Amino acid sequence: MVDRYGSSPPNVIQGPGRHNWNSLLLNNIKAAEKINMQLRAEAFNVWNHVSFRDPNMNASSRDFGPISDAGHPRLIQFAPKMTF
Repeated sequence: MVDRYGSSPPNVIQGPGRHNWNSLLLNNIKAAEKINMQLRAEAFNVWNHVSFRDPNMNASSRDFGPISDAGHPRLIQFAPKMTF
C-alpha cells in the first residue's frame, strides 16, 4: 500500500540522496602447484559520506518528519584466503 497525504500523488515525500562507493583490491598468488593464496582489501563507503535514512513518515506518530538515523560509516576489512 502506498502512503498518500491529503490529495497528493503517491511517493511525493522523498528522503535525502545516497553517496555510497565500495571498493575491492585483490591479488592472487600461486604459492605451489595446488596451493593458491588470495589477499583481499575491501572498503565500504570509501569516501565516508553520511547516508541519512528516510524521514519518519508515519503520520500518526509523534515523531512525524525528522530523520533520526544514518547509514554505516566507512568499513574496511582485510582478508587472506588460501585454497588447496
